[in-house]
Amino acid sequence: MPAAASRGDLELAATTKHLSRVSACIVEDSALSNPVVIAHGRIVVLGGDNHRIHEEIIIAGGAFIEGRFQRLNVGETKSAFAAATSIAAPEPIQIRLQALWSKNDEAVMAALEARCAERTKNLEKNSRKSPTRK
Repeated sequence: MPAAASRGDLELAATTKHLSRVSACIVEDSALSNPVVIAHGRIVVLGGDNHRIHEEIIIAGGAFIEGRFQRLNVGETKSAFAAATSIAAPEPIQIRLQALWSKNDEAVMAALEARCAERTKNLEKNSRKSPTRK
């Protein structure tokens, strides 16, 4: 089985565009200046024979600034994710986040889709550079 395939052999598995789970947690006050949402997705790369050759979890995020979603870059998203605690957000904050979500859900999903496209492009580029293993 090849370790990498040509671009023509790579297929991105069908994506499901829905929210499966939500949790809200708190961070130290010094970690973030605005509420942040982080979405998780999964990339599965299949070879020409539909055999899985790569799978990974990706994250994308953004801050709610004045009620609007502003996408974070990869480093900012990783930092925000690392700052999360296991302490659930209080009910009033969860209610506020629900209201923000209903106005920004498409922007959050667009950020995750953009991150998926960036990562897929990188995987395709690397697969063209990698020698094929037998």
